[in-house]
Amino acid sequence: MNNAREFRRVDIAPADGLITWDEYHRFFLREHGMTEADIDEHDEIRHTSLNRKAREDMMRDKARWSEAARTDLFTLTIDEYLSFRHPESSVANLLELVDDLLRQFDQDGDDQLTLEEFSDLNVDDDEDLLRKSLISKTLVERREEFKRIIDKNHDGKADRGELLDYVNPKTPRYALQEAATLFSLCDENKDELLTLKEMTDNAEIFLQSKMIDTANSFHTEF
Repeated sequence: MNNAREFRRVDIAPADGLITWDEYHRFFLREHGMTEADIDEHDEIRHTSLNRKAREDMMRDKARWSEAARTDLFTLTIDEYLSFRHPESSVANLLELVDDLLRQFDQDGDDQLTLEEFSDLNVDDDEDLLRKSLISKTLVERREEFKRIIDKNHDGKADRGELLDYVNPKTPRYALQEAATLFSLCDENKDELLTLKEMTDNAEIFLQSKMIDTANSFHTEF
């Protein structure tokens, strides 16, 4: 909903259903407090009128633009603008992640992942015993994750729909991972319980957690 409103605010010169880089650049500068007169005289190459954080954001947006502009390198449609501004909400981006998973693990090319394919980390070829032990632990965790979270219909295979749910940052998997991370960092006596003291002693860790600003965390990760 916000994407459609913002798109109309940016697509003004002309309002043709496409956003050019110049339109977005002027919108970006307005959002950072510059007047139209200042924007007309702004040096887009050096960005001397912007603070360091704003300059870094602009460089990041330039890189994102080229990835989002699928139909035309110089313009974005409303769907492409969503991918550009909020990649965590873009189905196209999530589908690319699914393709990456299949390319990496789908050994027989049937467009599905089995439990064995998903948990195959080539443990037998590793001669480092400590690393082999760590990988084996990860393998057990991956098998459990596949059975408990990915394979929703429990048929032993994960199709594209199940994998799409798996990579979506708005599914419970991410909350479970974050909870496990918080426990490992803050459970000082390793009793698998968090006391109030352990939480307040590690307040900064909790304040930096994805649970504090979930939407921003999804956005930043993507």
